Amino acid sequence: MKRALFALALLAIISALLPFSVAADTNGRISGTVTNGTSGQPVSGSTVTVSRFDKKPEGGVMPQSVDLTAITTGDGRYSFDGLDTSTGLVYAVSVTFQGVLYSSGMVQISSSPEQTADISVYETTPDQSAVSLSSRGLILNAVDRETGAASIVDVFSFDNAGNKTVIAGDEGRTLRFSVPPNAAEVGPRAGFDFGTPSLEGSTVYATSPLRPGAANPASLGYVLPYSGSTFELSVTTDYPTQDIRILVPAGEDGKGARVVSDTKPLLDGGIISIGSQPYHVWSTGMLQKGDVLSLRFLDLPTATSANRALSTIEPALIAIVALLLATGVAGWVVRSRRLSAPRIVTVAPALADTLEARRAALTEELRG
Repeated sequence: MKRALFALALLAIISALLPFSVAADTNGRISGTVTNGTSGQPVSGSTVTVSRFDKKPEGGVMPQSVDLTAITTGDGRYSFDGLDTSTGLVYAVSVTFQGVLYSSGMVQISSSPEQTADISVYETTPDQSAVSLSSRGLILNAVDRETGAASIVDVFSFDNAGNKTVIAGDEGRTLRFSVPPNAAEVGPRAGFDFGTPSLEGSTVYATSPLRPGAANPASLGYVLPYSGSTFELSVTTDYPTQDIRILVPAGEDGKGARVVSDTKPLLDGGIISIGSQPYHVWSTGMLQKGDVLSLRFLDLPTATSANRALSTIEPALIAIVALLLATGVAGWVVRSRRLSAPRIVTVAPALADTLEARRAALTEELRG
């Protein structure tokens, strides 16, 4: 009898404690305002979704989510209360406006239970007159004489300077990526976040919308015919392009292949190290829509197993290369024409840590 009474008492104590422990874990709140970035007015009557993920994306796989919805008020406000604040949980707030999805990105409330996640949405247009390339990077990935192939990674950083989201026109396409006419094996690389690409002639077409502001970099890979110690690369600019950088792997002594152009003057930017690999950088810029950039890669090494000097870029470094191109870090290298040879510039540890953090953040956004 005593044991039964003790069990009942223990059960009562546990039952009394449970609501407090649950309440302690469900005191999270995410609120914000949905604003039409085109008109500047709040958006009322829109369905806002908060998605809870038990873990962050891993291996390109998005985990299952638990979703809640709310409707924005007359002044565009929304709120979600009673959210689980357990460690390891992440949230994302999203809303669809005129057929385009907009998201707040990842929100964590484990340490700070109350968070604000404002979202700007935009009216849509098929007009691409406000689209430009803030930077483009042409990276020589590898050469192989035995197969007669030079592998190129082409990194694009788009910018939409308008106040409307660019959507597909009647043909169902949005952005264009021109590649060399003689390119083969053209395809998107990991992290291509611009919908389903298609290739027609020497142009890759994308299908996803381009929201105002700077977009995540997109990268394509392709192969060009290679023979002897040189090959040529020619690209047409589909959009006004502020800056183009050409990266060629260099040896430990800073020596290696050269790049020249008959159509645009190139600035020799010297050497920059990305990871453990030094790259020689050339740049040009201020290209208008329809301009053609023709490049010749000279003094390439023979691609034998004994002296192959160009190595394949690790996939994880592509995001860092894209960030370097987009943020102009490559411009930190020596630009003085008085130097007889470029000096090697290594990214400082503090900057490397920052880039790694940004790469990780970029990777999460691309996977999202």
